[in-house]
Amino acid sequence: MLKFPGVAMGLVLLCCAPAGYASRLEKSNVSSFPEDMARDDSLMRIAGENPLWVANGLGPYVSRWRMEISGIKRDKLIIRLDEHSSGKVSGTYIRIYKSNRALRLREKRGFAISRPAFEALKSEAAQKGILNLPRQGWELSSDPETICMDGEDVLIERVDARGYYATGGNSWCSAPAYFLEFAARIIRLSGGFGLSLLVYAEDDR
Repeated sequence: MLKFPGVAMGLVLLCCAPAGYASRLEKSNVSSFPEDMARDDSLMRIAGENPLWVANGLGPYVSRWRMEISGIKRDKLIIRLDEHSSGKVSGTYIRIYKSNRALRLREKRGFAISRPAFEALKSEAAQKGILNLPRQGWELSSDPETICMDGEDVLIERVDARGYYATGGNSWCSAPAYFLEFAARIIRLSGGFGLSLLVYAEDDR
């Protein structure tokens, strides 16, 4: 994991903030980049995923949750939970592999999630303030003067009748433990691969 002490965060944010960020932020109720989930158009296109922060992002659902894990490792992960008006909750698990030449879809499937399990997930998010967590970026939590330049970025979104919310952090560097525990819970609900993406392993890229 590369770290660069003494780098000015202002310069990093200035060079990396997406175009139109300020105007989009004024129209949303998020404390992070609202277009984070589509920062890699090719990844989202291969996954068949659409943005959730747009006006029709909620669609016919009561709520939609989505988590993306993407970073230095070759596997990329997207898990989406859709809450239907009937009370049913459906899940979608997407795993994409990055070879030396291109991204390719490795696995995409639906999965079932019980109502009690979904309610428990929402309760944990509320109790721990998951979506109130300020967007964690490149700063090392134990040393704000140190910048992490690689790792795995974990992004969590939710859209419902109240609006769009998003947060995230680098699982190898800046994300707090309770946030990573919540991310791990989503992975376990999907029954798929992904827990290893939350753990730093220099020889597993």
